[in-house]
Amino acid sequence: ARSYEEDDEGDGHDIFVIKITDHDVPDEGKETLLYSLSIHGDEKGGIEGGVRAAEDLAIAATEGGTIADGVAGYESTTGRVPEIHEYPVSQVLAKEVVYLVDFNMDGWRRGDHFAPTPGLYTRGNQLGTDLNRQMPTVGYIAPSRNPLQESEMLFGHRFMHEVSSDGIGGQMAYGADVHGEGQSRAWADIMYPAGQFDSVK
Repeated sequence: ARSYEEDDEGDGHDIFVIKITDHDVPDEGKETLLYSLSIHGDEKGGIEGGVRAAEDLAIAATEGGTIADGVAGYESTTGRVPEIHEYPVSQVLAKEVVYLVDFNMDGWRRGDHFAPTPGLYTRGNQLGTDLNRQMPTVGYIAPSRNPLQESEMLFGHRFMHEVSSDGIGGQMAYGADVHGEGQSRAWADIMYPAGQFDSVK
């Protein structure tokens, strides 16, 4: 049962959020970024890469590491040679708050080695709902998807609005849903929903 339904047994899983920033600098005036990781529990690249990215950023911030806004050697589809800049991670995190979150703990937990009955990771939550289809977006949404019906997405929707309201001008600077698809050569694909984002920008 869903957490808001009468027959809920309280057996749901916590949704963990990792917040990465320079905690010695107040959050006010910082850009906010949010990455949803592995909304499909069987697409593991998002959560595995996200946890590694959090670790890498924390280590780089304390040890003087840098981060680049591009990777040299890739042919640009724009026909332009990209300008790549490199920044100290500590300076970036003094100006940004980065949130990493996995809304589909059910799908991930099913395949976890420590699960009560280990099995295969699953695309949907414990009720079999594809949570990726639960979020409202620009354009047509199939009514059969029942947007915001699942507890995870009710939380997710509220949380994203909170992150946005804390951002500059009451908006998130960046946000992405990071899938890690088994059929992807890179094992990680970033999707730009409903054409709202310009990948060149």
